[in-house]
Amino acid sequence: MKTKTLLLIAALGLVSVNSWAETILSFGFDNNTEPNGIQYLGADQDIEFTGGVVASNQTNFNLLDGISTTVNFSIGAVGDLTGFSGTISPVGGDFYMGASGGGIDGAGSSDYFDDASEGWIFTFDQDVTLQAVNFYAPDDDQQTILVNGSPISGSPFSDDFSGAISVNSGDTLSFGYDSGGEGGTFGIDDFTISVSAIPEPSAAALLLLGMGFLFRFLRKK
Repeated sequence: MKTKTLLLIAALGLVSVNSWAETILSFGFDNNTEPNGIQYLGADQDIEFTGGVVASNQTNFNLLDGISTTVNFSIGAVGDLTGFSGTISPVGGDFYMGASGGGIDGAGSSDYFDDASEGWIFTFDQDVTLQAVNFYAPDDDQQTILVNGSPISGSPFSDDFSGAISVNSGDTLSFGYDSGGEGGTFGIDDFTISVSAIPEPSAAALLLLGMGFLFRFLRKK
């Protein structure tokens, strides 16, 4: 009986490990450093942009400079992911990708975030976890992070963010400026998310088939 139990636990562990392998992706917007795009395990990933911009197979976000409409982005198979995509939208002006971070170039404003009307909005096609955000030249109590329009715990921030914030597929992840702290400016240097990758259908089918044979074997014993 103990042997059967151990085999069952091992099999379930195998399914769990193979079904939910975690991939860490870093999004960079600082043009003074490389990469200034999406990075996985120290390597730049080609980004395909569509909608609002005519280009493909870029490795950074510089292409968005001056764009005022929503842009779709995607990367190919990376790590345990078979593909990853989403959208990024500017609020209150054009995207600004500067020497030390990204922001909004709004009418009559600086090229960072300096007004409550300015922000960036991301959506993703898979559930993600926001793990860290590094701001450029952060000012006290101005940096705000929102999920589906609601500020996360601790917003507005006076410094960088680290933690674990769940963002479901289709939800909005927003970076903006708190109206109570207007007077300074800041930009976004980079942020990091983790994605739990589900295996391709063929891999999942093989795992289920293996489980079926295991249960059949255990019933005979």
